[in-house]
Amino acid sequence: MIVNQPFKDFNIIWTKDAQKQLKLLVKKDQEKIAEKVGALIGDFNSLDIKKLQGFQDSYRIRSGSYRVVYKVDSSQKILKITVVEHRKDVYKVLRTLIGIIGFEWIQH
Repeated sequence: MIVNQPFKDFNIIWTKDAQKQLKLLVKKDQEKIAEKVGALIGDFNSLDIKKLQGFQDSYRIRSGSYRVVYKVDSSQKILKITVVEHRKDVYKVLRTLIGIIGFEWIQH
């Protein structure tokens, strides 16, 4: 029995960029990542989830050498997958996003 299912009734939405990033990976990694993302609304306790410092309502999960960044919109019950990157590049990508979109991630 899963005791903690905070996203049970949420919908998962992938941004276009996240979809493109996922498609660049080998099929095996794509499947593992899709399984982990699906677990966000299922077996939540099995995931390694970390809150991203400096980003409001944004988190990351690990899937092997890859990191999946998502944003939580509790009012609309949406988990938005925003970034799928190798662990060595994910934080560089996030810093670049802050430069491009300003502080949208932090404020919203």
